[in-house]
Amino acid sequence: MFRATILAVLAPGLWAQPNLLDLSLEQLMNIQVRSVSKKAQRLSRTAAAVFVLNAEDIRRSGATNLPDLLRLVPGVQVARLDANAWAISIRGFNARYSNKVLVLIDGRTAYAPDFGGVFWDQQDLPLENIERIEVIRGPGGTAWGANAVNGVINITTTDSRSHSGARLSLVAGSEAPVAAFLEYSAPVHTSGGYRVFGRFTDTADRKLADGTSAGDGWHRQQGGFRTDWKLNGRDTLTLQGDLFHNRAGQRRWSAYALGFPFQSVISQPIEANGGNFLARWTRTRSNLSSFQVQAYYDRFSRADLGVVESVDTLDTDFQYRLPLGTRHDVVWGGGYRVTRSGANSPDPSIFSGPYRTDSLYSLFAQDEISFGSRFSVSFGSRLEHNAYTGLEFEPSLRFAWALTPHETFWASASRAIRQPSRLENSVDVELGRFPVPPGITAIVKMYGNRSLQAEELRDLEIGYRSQVTRRFSLDLTAFTGWYGHLQWTVLGNPQPVTPSEMVIPVMFKNVDHGWMYGAELASTWEATSRWRISPGYAFVGLAATPDSAVARQRTPEPGRQPAKHVVHLRSLFDLTRRTEFDLSLYGTTRLPDAGISGYARLDARINRRFGESTEASIVGQNLLQPRHLEFLDHAGILSSEVPRSIYGKLTWRF
Repeated sequence: MFRATILAVLAPGLWAQPNLLDLSLEQLMNIQVRSVSKKAQRLSRTAAAVFVLNAEDIRRSGATNLPDLLRLVPGVQVARLDANAWAISIRGFNARYSNKVLVLIDGRTAYAPDFGGVFWDQQDLPLENIERIEVIRGPGGTAWGANAVNGVINITTTDSRSHSGARLSLVAGSEAPVAAFLEYSAPVHTSGGYRVFGRFTDTADRKLADGTSAGDGWHRQQGGFRTDWKLNGRDTLTLQGDLFHNRAGQRRWSAYALGFPFQSVISQPIEANGGNFLARWTRTRSNLSSFQVQAYYDRFSRADLGVVESVDTLDTDFQYRLPLGTRHDVVWGGGYRVTRSGANSPDPSIFSGPYRTDSLYSLFAQDEISFGSRFSVSFGSRLEHNAYTGLEFEPSLRFAWALTPHETFWASASRAIRQPSRLENSVDVELGRFPVPPGITAIVKMYGNRSLQAEELRDLEIGYRSQVTRRFSLDLTAFTGWYGHLQWTVLGNPQPVTPSEMVIPVMFKNVDHGWMYGAELASTWEATSRWRISPGYAFVGLAATPDSAVARQRTPEPGRQPAKHVVHLRSLFDLTRRTEFDLSLYGTTRLPDAGISGYARLDARINRRFGESTEASIVGQNLLQPRHLEFLDHAGILSSEVPRSIYGKLTWRF
């Protein structure tokens, strides 16, 4: 008999750690996922490229932050820029603020509306509280809306009723952050529970390629709570929230990065603080029929690149799952989001107006039609109205065919869009000045474009999943897609404004189209009952073509061309019943337009449990080389090197 699943093992009042190797490959392939269609589906029968990290995967990863954890997912490209910033994407278009991947935390979007992308230092939640991470490689616009173009990273935290008692974790080591995490959970009567937590991390400055300090240290404090209630036999309620404060730094060029020798390097602080509150009510009408309403408020303020940005977001949405007859399973819903943003700098406001309020309306519906127990077709669409491009349409069609009880073939076709950000729509800022002989000063100015169209992807995918033998499983995906209205910053012709000054305009424009293609592999081999090996591989090709001659004046942006080959290899080995030895390898070929050589990163972890309340681990990261660069930023920020490091972690439960 196999042991119960992870959630069952973590029953209220118990802190005993489950063992990932106790789950069979069949159980792993039949994990329930919710990110593709906003309803529970067996992973093996899901018509999308989905990868799941569960709580035990996370515990055994040895990662100290969310970006390093995502290196375990085949097809996700993770590169560290400095001690406090990462570039993370799926299937290309990587950047410090990658804008074609949607990140969700318990249904709350982590996408920054002013500048686009994700501030990963602001989303560094405690890994101990994550129940699962579902990663969709490919479009997710029908279920989740705008910006879910190349993928969706959906993070779910644990129910507060799953544990009771206190937990304390301490981390320290060479080059690794010093961290402390304290949490207390308790039941309330027989129907509810709560937890509160506090966390502190302190990451030291890294080094630049010339050996000098990057001044990029990162210091973070965070606290929060969650409470879950079963109100009656049909209704559940979740309330949660957290607050954070970040201090960090960076070194950057003092002017726009055109490469002139007169530029100087300056040190610049980063400070951010904020918080959020979320409420979710779910009513279950039957085994399949359910209704859910969710609302959250999120606020943050960030001082970065000399600009103070503040964003307030209020979001409400609902969804209703309704089976119709024996064949149809319909999920439909809608939402409304209002965002008020502001940005100020020592110079005049970088936007045409200091504050702006935007509204987003959405409505979606999906129907999964079953033809017996082996074949299903799912189709649907989302209608969404945003403040920049108006009404957008994001349809999808998926089908899954169970060839045998242990193998499934699937295919999908979908369209997804990325709406312009406020920066791209209405920026008006001077980026730098430099002398142009004889006696003329050139002023580089960036302008927004109110006529921008949404970037779009029309995507086709096929996939095959199989539990080939009792000890070996395979998950293959092949994909191709067409990008339209791709956006670049384009240099305009110099314009004289006075006898001694001229302006060089830089403007956002839709000037490219492109073709993307590739394949991804994830597999698991259970070598023995105590040793599991999981290789992964991703190949991505991207060919972008200018729409017109003006596109040839586009400025360089490292990361647009992805690393063509990325390999993953994970080994989980139980040396004894209480001792674990785990390895993780992440390797990538060079970034062709960023000047970054290919590299391989090996992390190792050895962990020992002492009774049911204490465990200690030693983790080595980047063990194959002393240090290396992983990415270059196109906004003039200097990237620091990722060093070899070793750290220890102690965890007590009481």
